[in-house]
Amino acid sequence: MNKKSGFVWSAALIGCVALGAYVLNRPAPVPPNIPINPSPEPDLDSSANFDARNAFYENAVDPRIKSASEANEAAAKRCIERIENKIEVYRTGVDPFVADINSWGTRLRVVKRLGSDWWYEENDVAAFVGTKVSKHLFDDARIQEDISTALQQFREDVQANENTMLIQIRAAVSASGQVSIPEQNFNDFAKLINEELNQYANSLAVDSLQRAVLTEVLSGVGGAAATQIVRMIAVEVATMLASTATSAGGTTAVTTVAGGAGGTTVGPWGTAAGVVGGLMIGLAIDWWMSDSYSAELSDQLNETIDQVKLGAVQGTDGKDGLKVTLDEACSQLRRSYEETLYQQIVTGGEQ
Repeated sequence: MNKKSGFVWSAALIGCVALGAYVLNRPAPVPPNIPINPSPEPDLDSSANFDARNAFYENAVDPRIKSASEANEAAAKRCIERIENKIEVYRTGVDPFVADINSWGTRLRVVKRLGSDWWYEENDVAAFVGTKVSKHLFDDARIQEDISTALQQFREDVQANENTMLIQIRAAVSASGQVSIPEQNFNDFAKLINEELNQYANSLAVDSLQRAVLTEVLSGVGGAAATQIVRMIAVEVATMLASTATSAGGTTAVTTVAGGAGGTTVGPWGTAAGVVGGLMIGLAIDWWMSDSYSAELSDQLNETIDQVKLGAVQGTDGKDGLKVTLDEACSQLRRSYEETLYQQIVTGGEQ
């Protein structure tokens, strides 16, 4: 073996020894640090979408709810004004009624009936003059129709205000470009509002005027609220007229107004019409020979009409009339809008 070959073999031997020593003495690899049951990262996209929907509600929806609510309040004021104007028209019948009572034909019929009323303890005089009250002034059917017509217009105004609000919100949704807002849910808006209002109405007393008004606004079936108001008015007017008859000091007036409490058979206002008729004819009999009796009758009739209007609008005997009731209905409508639309647009977007 020459020197060159020996050198090569020596170098190879040294390399093998060094490689073996490295393999035997190298450090063990460090395992990766893997956490046990790692917590998921927060859904930043969902949180951002919720914040965006909430901001959209505050900036685009809430102002529309405010506008619709203000429009409903204006509609309530118009409803009250319509009722007051209708009742004011009743005054046009005062002079014709007084003239009718003053006619000799009516006088003779009254004198004839007074005898039978006294003998048979009947109420023919009050019922007879009550028909003239209905003819010239008002009766239960006329007042109920006037109130129901005004409430029906209020309902139509509320529906129009809701439709305008909904159209504006839909347009705002489309313009926003936020795909996370569930626009299709608006199709159920009216149904959801009705459910919300029905739940509230059912929580009220059965004989509550507010419940009757809300039911009328929801269903469109009129009459219940007007009937309830007329009953309140009838009691108030009867009480007022009885007090007036006593203070007037006329014996015939006191007798006939008391008899008129039996009234006619035309319903709750028929009874009050009988009372009105009893008072008016009683005063007429007491004052027929007085030069001022026509003016006295006119004053009493106008005071009665004042009581009718006051009872319908402000209420009677501690019970609220239409003004407070419609204000409360508008407040509940606004709460229903807010709760329903917030659920649809903000919290409903997660579903």
